[in-house]
Order: sequence, then structure tokens, then C-alpha cells
Amino acid sequence: MRKSSQAALTDLRRLVTMLRTPAESTAGVPSPGLADLPALVVTAGSHVSAELGHLDGLECPSAVQEAVFRIVQESLTNARKHSPGAPVSVVAGQVGTNLLIEVRNEAGGSGPWIPGSGKGIQGMTERAAALGGSLLAQPAPDGGFVVQALLPLSTAAARL
Repeated sequence: MRKSSQAALTDLRRLVTMLRTPAESTAGVPSPGLADLPALVVTAGSHVSAELGHLDGLECPSAVQEAVFRIVQESLTNARKHSPGAPVSVVAGQVGTNLLIEVRNEAGGSGPWIPGSGKGIQGMTERAAALGGSLLAQPAPDGGFVVQALLPLSTAAARL
């Protein structure tokens, strides 16, 4: 939880810096990407499993990489808030010319439900759409919840 909070503060500082000085905001501050997914999964807890396909060396624009990271990050946060302690799986891999991400949590959990702001799914949907992709977030048939994003690997996404 502490690492997630620190990451959120770092992201917020980066955003504030970007809004104040757009030309200098990203200098020296690397955006999170595909290589950061394993660490994100590890910090999420032992109840989270991951199957990350063959993402090493995948040709993928930085905007898509950051979107993947943010979608997984938000999905894990939602699972922790709404179904604490329940098993969660993260799957990511290339499907044709796209990158498919799925985060699925089982129903239940062993902690108190924590209310959210209600903007997380909307933000993930907008992030995917901005890249020419799509996002589906809905209850799973088994009572859990699933988030699936399909993002293009094309260089068109790199224009963002």
C-alpha cells in the first residue's frame, strides 16, 4: 500500500509539473511501461497472479506502454477497494496488431469494502479511446469483475 501511495504521489507531482511547465515536464522522468508491470503486480500482493506473455522487446509506443501500466494499476486498485483479498489475475499479451490486457478479480474478499470516486473506469476508458483502443469493464459471471483493454501497437498511437 505504501509503494502504491508513493507511486501515486510521484505521478501527481509529474502531472503538476507538466501543467506548470509543459516543455520540461517529462525531461528526466521516465513514464511507467511494460517493463514495470512485474513490479506493479508484486507490490499488489500475494493474491495477484500475472501472465504477461512475451512483452519483453515488444515494439510498443511509449503512450501505449503507459496506458497499459495505468489500466493495470487502476484495475488492481479497484479490486483492492471493492473485493479486498480476493484472488486477482493479470493477463497481457499481443493479439495480432494489438495488446490485450485483462484484469479479473474473483468475488468476495476478506476486508471492508472501500468506496471509490467513480472516475477510475471512466478514466481507463478515455485513456484507451485516446489511443484508438477500447476498454470493457463489467461484472464477471462468477460474481467477480473483469477489465479488458485492447490497445493498438501501431505507430499511430505514438503521436500522442
